[in-house]
Amino acid sequence: MGYTPARLTYWSNNVRGLNIPERRSHLMRWLWAARASVVFLQETHFRNRDAPKLENRRFPAKKAGVAILFTTQFQCTAIQADPNGRYLFLKGTIAEHTYTFASLYSPNRKQHAFIGRTLAKLGSFREGQLVVAGDLNLPLEPRLDTSRGFSTVPAHCLRATLRSLHKMGLVDCYYSAVHAHYSRIDYIFLAQEYLTLLHGTEIGTMEQSDHAPMIAHTSSLLFKPKERTDPPLLLLNHILGNWRSSMMCFSTHLTGLEATVLCSEGEHTQRSPVWKMKTAIHWSQKEVQTWLLDKGLQEYCEAFHSVNGQALLRLTENDFKKTPLSRVSSDNGQQLLEMIETLKIENHIEEHKNGHANGHLVPETKISLADHGFTSKAKKNGMPNGFTKEMIRIPMPEPERSQSFPDEWCKTFLAFLYALCCFIFTTVMISIVHERVPSKAEEAPLPDVFFDHFHRVQWAFSICEINGMILVGLWLIQWIFLKHKSIISRRFFCIVGTLYLYRCITMYVTTLPVPGMHFNCSPKLSGNWEAQSSRILKMIAGGGLSITGSHTMCGDYLYSGHTVMLTLTYMFIKEYSTRRFWWYHWICWSLSVVGIFCILLAHDHYTVDVVVAYYITSRTFWSYHTMANHQVLKEASPANLLSRVWWFKAFQYFEKNVNGVVPRTYQLPISWTIPWARLPFSRQVKYSRLVNET
Repeated sequence: MGYTPARLTYWSNNVRGLNIPERRSHLMRWLWAARASVVFLQETHFRNRDAPKLENRRFPAKKAGVAILFTTQFQCTAIQADPNGRYLFLKGTIAEHTYTFASLYSPNRKQHAFIGRTLAKLGSFREGQLVVAGDLNLPLEPRLDTSRGFSTVPAHCLRATLRSLHKMGLVDCYYSAVHAHYSRIDYIFLAQEYLTLLHGTEIGTMEQSDHAPMIAHTSSLLFKPKERTDPPLLLLNHILGNWRSSMMCFSTHLTGLEATVLCSEGEHTQRSPVWKMKTAIHWSQKEVQTWLLDKGLQEYCEAFHSVNGQALLRLTENDFKKTPLSRVSSDNGQQLLEMIETLKIENHIEEHKNGHANGHLVPETKISLADHGFTSKAKKNGMPNGFTKEMIRIPMPEPERSQSFPDEWCKTFLAFLYALCCFIFTTVMISIVHERVPSKAEEAPLPDVFFDHFHRVQWAFSICEINGMILVGLWLIQWIFLKHKSIISRRFFCIVGTLYLYRCITMYVTTLPVPGMHFNCSPKLSGNWEAQSSRILKMIAGGGLSITGSHTMCGDYLYSGHTVMLTLTYMFIKEYSTRRFWWYHWICWSLSVVGIFCILLAHDHYTVDVVVAYYITSRTFWSYHTMANHQVLKEASPANLLSRVWWFKAFQYFEKNVNGVVPRTYQLPISWTIPWARLPFSRQVKYSRLVNET
């Protein structure tokens, strides 16, 4: 079939600062020594201020430049280049297989728009295996690709870039933590369907320019190792027997054939590892030389002229740091060491497969290794000299549970009844506490730091309640369009009911005096249960708001119910809305903060009431959702301390059938068809969420 490379090495780097011939010549020599197959370069252009004007004043200059170099036999069939030098597409064949290569150099502004447009053009140009490399001028994952853990590039730009890459099926082939102390903005992408060919990736050192190169190694699709038959193997009865048995899969008339005929037939039919050659540990010096030639590592032949299979398998990284091996290759022998590791695994498999039938390695076999002064004999229940048994542990991922989100409206109705009972009980408790509040003449308001620095504003509490009603209205509208509204409303009722139940306890055990002399509390109705019941019903009908005139009782200070609703509605709005609506989150956060500030500005609650309310609300919300989002926390165990909360049994009942994190998906409350939704110019593109957002 002609030229068939065993491995392709892709090398990508921004060569800024190499704009003189001597440095570029040095770069070419370095690339040749690194055995790079395809090289993607960015910023290959000369700027006006960088051009050697002493030689030529009219030296051509550009704003950007990219290039793709080949040391492999590449037959180019199509080229598409950007006039401004931002991208270069090449399409051609390597060993009769079609490849498409693209080198990108993104601007430092509006990177997502450039990448989206460029990949759209590449989509109509590509054919065969796709490899994209270049300088994107942005970190795709700031937590991993930057030393600071965050990026100045807006989040919506990063998400748009990820969508464009996902649409093309491109995957970043490098996964690691931060490299040194520099942000990583250079990438190599492979198409998803060819990701299994990847051997490994690495980030090089900054020797040539101020960008560290990206290096990826992949297998060639058409490469197949040569199959050779070792004649001495035919002298071993157990090898010959295994070979004859394997040939029975192809013909039923081979039982009486001679060994030489069987060998000739086997060379045509053998296409799978049914039988094995002599294992690497038993190779002679000549066989090691042959193996190096087959793998394309001719440069090691001279250094390994006296090395047999036993010595080959004992090579380590330290051996390649010493002469003469340190002078052979620039990669410190990494390519050869990877192949040696493969040989060790194959040798381990062969020894255990053929030799442990009755506790022996190879029956009646003795292989001399006189060149290195020792002999390897078959030992009962043992291994050859210099080797020990080693258990290989292969970690298997736990099976993932299928995510299910049943509505279960009956449970939601029970949660609603629980919240309603807690709200009514809170109103009753306010009426009871009202009878115990000391009058303003008997006990003055407690000192408060906030009251000392801010004078009372009469209309501030009305602003607080208006903000609260706006947040509740926004949350109600958002809830209507949620797909899993039953689960989310069930969580809301459980949390708000628990918070108001806590409030009943704190109000009853500690009765604080009124925070200010401006309070006009209703007269006490000691023993008049009929009047108290009427007052309770009036407060329930008015929603417990002062703006409706229903809340005229005192004593419900520790802790603030208004702060609970302002905080809880904002948390639910943010938790169950898409992260793209950052402006919506900021508006709701502002309404919540201003409302809480107005509570204190109106002197209607002590500062401790607001602080305790925020603390209990936020911790209850976070604890409930943490337990709901992790399946292991829904089971009681000694290690799960969250299972000791008093409401854990109710939590298990409500969340038992919810497997996974509830997605932020929306749907119309009533399904109908929009007449113009099927027109040709309507947009039908749907995006899926690519990364977990925190």
